[in-house]
Amino acid sequence: MVDGVLLVARPKVVDSVSAQAAKSLLERSEANVLGIIANAVNLKQEPDSYFHYSDSRVKNSVAELEAAGEKVFSK
Repeated sequence: MVDGVLLVARPKVVDSVSAQAAKSLLERSEANVLGIIANAVNLKQEPDSYFHYSDSRVKNSVAELEAAGEKVFSK
């Protein structure tokens, strides 16, 4: 048993209609859809969006990222 499902889609590989259809099928099967993740996004082509890249080798706190002017997505 799981608490929820994250749907992962790669832009320019999966179109929005297919991603929405997959989400709809999951919801109809009573899955708790937590969200959709856009994987392998080219950040250089998304200059003013709320994407955040994280490298596990780099350890920065949210406060450090915000102080550096980085956009940090949080609830």
